[in-house]
Amino acid sequence: MKARALRYGRIPPAGGIERQGYLRAKGHSAGSLSIHWLEQSLAEVEAATGFKVPGWVLQPVTPSTEEGLEAAFQRSRPLVAALVVSGMLQASPDLHQTMPGERSARRSLDLAVQAFHWLAETDDANLADGHLHRVAPYVSLLFGCFHQWDPDDRCWYEVCQTRLAHTGLGQSVGFTTKMLCSICQDDPSECVHVGGVDYETHATRIGGRCNICGAEQCGHDEGHIHRTSARPMWGDPDLHEISVTATPRDPLARVTHLEIDPKIVRSIKPWGQWRCWRCACKCPDR
Repeated sequence: MKARALRYGRIPPAGGIERQGYLRAKGHSAGSLSIHWLEQSLAEVEAATGFKVPGWVLQPVTPSTEEGLEAAFQRSRPLVAALVVSGMLQASPDLHQTMPGERSARRSLDLAVQAFHWLAETDDANLADGHLHRVAPYVSLLFGCFHQWDPDDRCWYEVCQTRLAHTGLGQSVGFTTKMLCSICQDDPSECVHVGGVDYETHATRIGGRCNICGAEQCGHDEGHIHRTSARPMWGDPDLHEISVTATPRDPLARVTHLEIDPKIVRSIKPWGQWRCWRCACKCPDR
């Protein structure tokens, strides 16, 4: 199993109005962007092929058997064939985002998964779930999803975002860290710098982040002088433990890869292509 354990940023703790408001704001923002990119993808596919994407492509397949999924995929062949003939589709999972509309569609799916997690603790959870199961079959049936072979671990991983979103597995991290002043790197409660006041300071990295803008990667070269406001920043954290939980403080700290039982994949060669149909399946919880 592989997972995202921790992201940088302030997230309100469990319970209370502040967390609900935060989750709703983040969830609805991600959901709105997901709808935008889905509409963009549909328009790009129609412009490239002359075909309007049929409504059934945006519905989970029932029954969710491999035979049913194969049949549904065959129904999408006119769209796929038009792109193959035009030379705009490369039939390889290693050449992602070569099909018109695919980049936008996968971006929509990423955001739909984020919205699903952000809104999971709110009254809008069903709304996010419904949207996720609208984007997922579209991506799976038209563009294709594939299991991932890891040459270092020598195993196949299931990386389907829709499937992993429904495992309910998240991570909460227990750690301690010192807070440091972004200007002088001393204890903010003891140094002379006033929070929110601008000072000229040399750019440096504190806990892996820029003391000027707070980003992990940016254009502020270390040693160069910039004017920035004083604020507390995390130093290097001391990790104590990582717990698996259904309700992590960070809703996006989730499982990203699940190892597939080797007994199931004996016949699948590491260099082969193994298509995943999970995104097209009707969710058993709905």
